[in-house]
Amino acid sequence: MLKYRWRWLKEKYVAIKVNAIGQHPLQQKKPFDAEVRILEHISTTNPKHIGYPYVRKLIDSFLLSGKTGTQSHQCLVFEPMREPLWLYQTRFEGDVVPPEALKCQVHMILKALDYLHSECHVIHTDIKPDNIMVEFEDPTLPHRSAMEARLHPLPQKSYRDPDSRIIYHSGNDFGDLVGAAGYVQLSDFDCAVQGDAKHPDVIQADIYRAPEVILEAGYSYSVDIWSLGVMLWDVIEGKRLFSAVDTHKGNEYDSINHLALITALLGPPPEDLLHRGRRTDMLYDGKGK
Repeated sequence: MLKYRWRWLKEKYVAIKVNAIGQHPLQQKKPFDAEVRILEHISTTNPKHIGYPYVRKLIDSFLLSGKTGTQSHQCLVFEPMREPLWLYQTRFEGDVVPPEALKCQVHMILKALDYLHSECHVIHTDIKPDNIMVEFEDPTLPHRSAMEARLHPLPQKSYRDPDSRIIYHSGNDFGDLVGAAGYVQLSDFDCAVQGDAKHPDVIQADIYRAPEVILEAGYSYSVDIWSLGVMLWDVIEGKRLFSAVDTHKGNEYDSINHLALITALLGPPPEDLLHRGRRTDMLYDGKGK
């Protein structure tokens, strides 16, 4: 987090996401450019929509020269937020957000998804606690944190290059809440896609993956709702709804186990979903079991 302004604007704190480009810039830069296009689209489509405030918007973007001078890392500028939902949970007893607070936050997330789906025609594809950011409950916290870091600098090391760069340890914990948290925003659109067609690729965090994605049946906007529902169970209960791992293989993700758990809870998948799935024959018999 640092201070930022154009010459004609008042100085303010911002958060910067750095997309580091690796050894093959042409291959690495393409998905970053796609993220910027999605963010610019989201930031400008319909600011009057009720869900617009609950989607993280891009303020600016720029390129930062890499240590070799042959690469430029892409930097995205956003309004600063307190912390992701997974860290916010830890502020409460048993790592469980109180129902009255969570209800308000769920309304905000649903409005954000309505804006994405109905106005922007964008599928987020990666709904999880890491990608839901909670606002500062006290607007002076960023400045106080910056002053604290100035008095008590975070661990750092010097990089031996022509510019003598200094690398600082990242500090993302602003401590205990000093009041009720504000709004939440849906963030991180690096995996987002346009929603006008069915998509066949594998998306989503393993434990929040929708059945149509596991079956490779093509997905659309509904996968975001599935991920949100499963995530909310985890947040409310403080444990996973689907622990889809194979304990005999070092707790690796197991899609067969995942589908078995979903089927045990909700019953067999609809026939049309099974017919569309490219992996159906690998995971189900002729009776959908």
